[in-house]
Amino acid sequence: MNDYRKPECFMCRLCGHDVRAMAELYMVWDDLWNEVTWPNSAGMLCIGCFEDLLGRKLTGADFTPAPLNDIGGIYHAYPSLRMRDRLRR
Repeated sequence: MNDYRKPECFMCRLCGHDVRAMAELYMVWDDLWNEVTWPNSAGMLCIGCFEDLLGRKLTGADFTPAPLNDIGGIYHAYPSLRMRDRLRR
């Protein structure tokens, strides 16, 4: 089980960047996540690494209605440019 109080829990599994610092915390639909990772895997991927694995850019339809994806909400007062772009598509 991940302990989300530890900073390393927020590191992209591929590139190692901190997705919190990048302002790229997001949640996509389970079937999409499982398409590019192993089923029900935990951990984080930055948007760039997720898109590289997926083979395309994310669109607004790929994101769940979770509060984590709410631009301007408590999780994204200052979202990354990629995050804003993908959620508005």
